Amino acid sequence: MSFWRRFLGGGRSSASALTSSDLERLLRTGGRSRSGVPVSWETALDVSTVLACCRVIANGVAQVPFRVYRDDGANREVAKDHPLNALIYRRPNRWQTSYEFRETIMFHALLTGNAYVFVNRVGTARDVYELIPLEPGRVSVKQNSDLSLEYTVSGARGAREVFGQDAVWHLRGPSWDSWRGLDTIKLARDAIGLSMALEQSQSDFQRNGAQTSGVLSVSGKLSPERFAFLSAWLDK
Repeated sequence: MSFWRRFLGGGRSSASALTSSDLERLLRTGGRSRSGVPVSWETALDVSTVLACCRVIANGVAQVPFRVYRDDGANREVAKDHPLNALIYRRPNRWQTSYEFRETIMFHALLTGNAYVFVNRVGTARDVYELIPLEPGRVSVKQNSDLSLEYTVSGARGAREVFGQDAVWHLRGPSWDSWRGLDTIKLARDAIGLSMALEQSQSDFQRNGAQTSGVLSVSGKLSPERFAFLSAWLDK
C-alpha cells in the first residue's frame, strides 16, 4: 500500500522523464480532425450527443448490482462471506462507491477503448485489498513473445512501473489485435470534430445577432474574369 501511495503521490519529477501530466496533456490534446478542430476525450465530452451516450451506457452498467456468486452446480447464491463481494458490491476503494467505480471505468472504456484497474494485493496471501481505476493515459500495454501482457504505468512523479496481468484488470472495447481496445475517439474524430466546428460556427453566428458581417455588391454584370478575381480576393 505504501508503495502505491508513493507511486501515485505528488512531488517533483525528473526533467528527463515523461511525467503523468505530460501523458495526460497528450491525451487531452488529441489529434486534429479534418475540420481543423482538435479532438480528445475531454473535448469530445463537450458534444452533447457524446456526453449523453456515454452517460446512458455508463449509468446503465453502474446500476446493475455487482456480486460474487457461489455455484455448486445445482444452486447459485450470493457469496456474502467472500472477501471480494464487499469490494465490488459496496466499496472497491477508499473514495468510491461501487456505482462510482463502475461509472468511471465505463467512461474510460467508452472514450478510449480501454479501462485499467490496479488490483492492490497485500500480505503473504496476496489478498485483494482494493481496486484502483487508472487513467488510460498513464498506462501502456504490450504483448510479450509468450503472449502474456505487461502494463507500464506512469506515476504522478514521472516514475514508471511494469506490472503483470495479475496486477491489472483490463477491460477492452472492440479490438483488432485482441489485446488492446480500438481508440474510440480516433475512429470517430472527424465526425466529432465536424459537430464541434458546426456548433462553434453557429454559436459565433448567434452571438453576432444572427447577422452577416458584411455584404459586397457591385453595379452591373460581372464578367467571368472579374468574378474569378473577386472570388480569389475574398478568399485571401
